Amino acid sequence: MRRPPAWKSFALFLLGLCWLASSAAADKLPEPIAAALKHQGMSARGLSLYVHEIGQPEPLLAIAADAPRHPASTIKVLTTLVALEELSPAWHWKTEAYVTAPVRDGQLDGDLFIKGYGDPYLVIEHFWRFLRTLRAYNVLPNALLVNFQAVNFRFMPQPQADRMRIFADPLPANLEVENRVRLTRGPCRGWAHNLGMKVQQRKAQTRVIFSGSYDADCGDNELFRVVSEPAPYILGMFRALWTELGGRFEGEVREATVPAGARLLATVNSPPLADIVRSINKYSNNVMARQLLLTLGAERSGAPGTTDKGIQVVHEWLQKRRLDFPELVLENGAGLSREEAISARHLGEVLLTAWRSPFMPEFVSSLPISAMDGTLRKRFNEDGLEGQMHLKTGSLRDVRSVAGYVQDRAGRRVVVVCLHNSSRADTVAGQAVQEAVLRWAYERP
Repeated sequence: MRRPPAWKSFALFLLGLCWLASSAAADKLPEPIAAALKHQGMSARGLSLYVHEIGQPEPLLAIAADAPRHPASTIKVLTTLVALEELSPAWHWKTEAYVTAPVRDGQLDGDLFIKGYGDPYLVIEHFWRFLRTLRAYNVLPNALLVNFQAVNFRFMPQPQADRMRIFADPLPANLEVENRVRLTRGPCRGWAHNLGMKVQQRKAQTRVIFSGSYDADCGDNELFRVVSEPAPYILGMFRALWTELGGRFEGEVREATVPAGARLLATVNSPPLADIVRSINKYSNNVMARQLLLTLGAERSGAPGTTDKGIQVVHEWLQKRRLDFPELVLENGAGLSREEAISARHLGEVLLTAWRSPFMPEFVSSLPISAMDGTLRKRFNEDGLEGQMHLKTGSLRDVRSVAGYVQDRAGRRVVVVCLHNSSRADTVAGQAVQEAVLRWAYERP
């Protein structure tokens, strides 16, 4: 057996040393991040980091990168990427209206069925436009989600009048707001800290009672809440908007299947999926993400859409791309569940896969931009980091996460994933550690 020349052995030995050195560096916590942990009185336990420059074979940093962690809302990057590739950025939802009797002289003496297909962005403006095409009676199934089924309560202190005003938007016809809140003059210690909220349901009527106190120094604030079940909420919205449009409505609401003989009266389409994904990721909209997972299941496995069907679509997508994520646990695709889990390395691989996707521009543009919009509009507005990051953020109790792309000061694009599952991770201390990770990714040599 011939032995290789000594110089070849030496070269191979040097290459081996270089790889080992690179691997060791990737496993070592950078000093700025270690210093941030120490300053905040936190350990590295529960912290997973994965940093990978696009186009390079090995990660720059991989700390506990294979440990399963709660991702919070960063799991939305997986849900939305799968949707873009499986459905296409131009795909849209539809909402249909059916009638079971003729419309004569602008009046329908019969039933109108509004059939929803899960449009997650049927906000009040779009629903209003839809109603402009109709002059009839509303019956709806569960797949019809209007305005996220939520009401925005706006709190506006008026110290000069010594009173607190509360506005609801939208205000369904069957919703009543009772204001028992006292305006106080103390320093603001959290505007919602002393507020109480109680919801009373009586048939199709809903009463929301606010009580407690509100510090005038807290200024104006908003609170989004779901206050009723889908059917009575849509009923109230329909009545309020229909009256504004000059229509007359007599009847109640019930849920039913559209009869086989019903005639299609009108169809409206949602904005394209690319726009929906933008709203989901920019503002971390949980209900839209869950609707999206249900839609994936319905489109690939048939109606009705279920969470299990949607999760199966995600696993099939991973298999097609030869991505093996044995630790992955999905429950709703939005990150609300503490059962959901993924490793930092595999979430990073999702982002690397997205960069190679034909729909990369639509995906990356859906992520919040540092100091500019979405959940990052008030962060990183100094030190030259404005606009340098496209990142999805996430937070639960004792969980803080971030996943996305950083363009470093040398112009290199880097995938960064930080999953922090630890006591106080969701506080300002955890945010300081996360920002140290992102600054290191931006400033590294």
